[in-house]
Amino acid sequence: MGVAGLVLALGVPTGVLALASPAAAAGAPVVTGLSVDNGPIAGGTSVTITGSGFSGGGTPTVTFGSAGAATNVVLNSDSSITATSPSLGTNVIGNTVDVTVTTTNGTSAANPVGDQFTYTFNSTTPPAPPLTFGITSPSTTGSSLVVADSTNVTLEGSTTSDIYPTTYGGLSILDVSNPSTVDVPVAHTGGNSNGTTATVLDTIVSQSSPSTHRYVAEYDHCATTCPTGTVSTPTSAVSAPVTVTWVGQPTVTAVSPTSGPAAGGTTVTVTGTNFTGATAVDFGSTAATNVTVLSGTSLTAVAPAGSGTVDVTVTGPGGTSTTGSADQYTYTAAAPKGSYDMVGSDGGVFVFPVGGSGFYGSLPGLGIHVNNIVGIVPTPDEKGYWLVGTDGGVFAFGDATFVQSLPGLGVHVNNITGIVPTADGKGYWLVGTDGGVFAFGDATYVQSLPGLGVHVNNIVGIAPTADGKGYWLLGSDGAVYALGDAHFYGGAYPSSVPLVGIAEAAGGNGYWLVASTGKVYNFGSAGSYGDLPTLGVSVNDVVSIVPTPDGGGYWLIGRDGGVFAFGDAGFVGSLPGISVHVSNIVGAVPTSPLT
Repeated sequence: MGVAGLVLALGVPTGVLALASPAAAAGAPVVTGLSVDNGPIAGGTSVTITGSGFSGGGTPTVTFGSAGAATNVVLNSDSSITATSPSLGTNVIGNTVDVTVTTTNGTSAANPVGDQFTYTFNSTTPPAPPLTFGITSPSTTGSSLVVADSTNVTLEGSTTSDIYPTTYGGLSILDVSNPSTVDVPVAHTGGNSNGTTATVLDTIVSQSSPSTHRYVAEYDHCATTCPTGTVSTPTSAVSAPVTVTWVGQPTVTAVSPTSGPAAGGTTVTVTGTNFTGATAVDFGSTAATNVTVLSGTSLTAVAPAGSGTVDVTVTGPGGTSTTGSADQYTYTAAAPKGSYDMVGSDGGVFVFPVGGSGFYGSLPGLGIHVNNIVGIVPTPDEKGYWLVGTDGGVFAFGDATFVQSLPGLGVHVNNITGIVPTADGKGYWLVGTDGGVFAFGDATYVQSLPGLGVHVNNIVGIAPTADGKGYWLLGSDGAVYALGDAHFYGGAYPSSVPLVGIAEAAGGNGYWLVASTGKVYNFGSAGSYGDLPTLGVSVNDVVSIVPTPDGGGYWLIGRDGGVFAFGDAGFVGSLPGISVHVSNIVGAVPTSPLT
């Protein structure tokens, strides 16, 4: 092995290498990463090679440095090839080679460490103790590490092999990132000569500027001087590599697009530097979701809900990017949208805007006289609705499908407080003040509070998850109960003001809660668009919160039929506004957006 040592391939973690490539001849292939970065000297390791320019230039060939041509080469796409590593044959110092791709357009340039493959080797004749090598500080569980510039990283190799203290014998740690200096050990020790004492070699490595390095450990058992540039056999070893990437403070130089809807959900490409190992992207003070680091200079993230103009910042091992004009993202308020129907406890339905097309019937219009209606919910296409009474009676209007009701099943209660439909409108759940849940049609019964041994009498609402395999229940004290596959995002417990309603966010990954004062709590993906206390409006009669279909806003509904619109919710009228004076409104539903 020449010099015993460790070869650390810094830069991109093994299997996720995506580094900027050196300049290549026009049209020549470029290799940026390997799915597997090490394998035995006998060959036979299947490796997926990523990069560009692999097709369009004839059938490609793949070469593993001095080991020669790969076998079983399969062109998957212009950016992907699968190949099997050949046998190394003669060991060399570090046993690390560049994997190159050749087409009629040329051969890819060497691109350490993105294209490097290490042939691991441990002698067995005579039997030799294994060589171990890894990163001991900072603590990591893998073979790669990303740290801030100038951070000290401790590497350790050890063996109990009988290794002699000759010029090229002993235990070494090698930086194989630069083939021209691979034979100059980062650290070296001659070891021992009796095979009874472990040889341990620790060294601290550090880089003051962004770079990636690849290290391996190697030992040679040479009774006499080993030949320069080769690895002796049979009593020698080369470890699997580790990589360390040092990065500076991230910078953001551009975001695209630079604006998006207040409801969030826009995939934004962020360009800059030192993104390797990025752990978070924030839009203002709110975290983005689905962050994907594409390279050290590019990542994508999904914008959360928000308002105004905010700075997009990236946080990684090197710190958090400094804000500036290049990182700004503007939330655009959608044109106010929507119309709505509201219902009273007598089953009377009011349509807004007045004279609109969203009226599909009411109980008084059918000559049915009750005073126990507690909720209204829309059909999926908003061309119908269901009403529910405290006794579990269900009334279907428009294209709403009547499935079943509690009185129809001979079940007699007087505590039903809410109804929600399934995503396809072919079923619904009813919930009682005790947290009992009744499922009808294709609604899936998951759990209920009495079934869990939880005894309450203050449940005021229910909201389903997107897949219908769970739901949230809300107590008037602000407690939220997540059942089935519902994720608990937070609650308002203990609240001194009664909570009166819950509504799921678009996509089912969050929810809003509303109190009788019009105070709104948003959790998960539910956006924050304002509330009545923030506006200095003092009321105590809010009965429900109704999101717009795209989740970019909501209406708050008062017992008197007053309507307060936030976000992209459009105000199209209220009962006080048309001089209708009531105090029995219990809920509302969105209808088709205005056109």
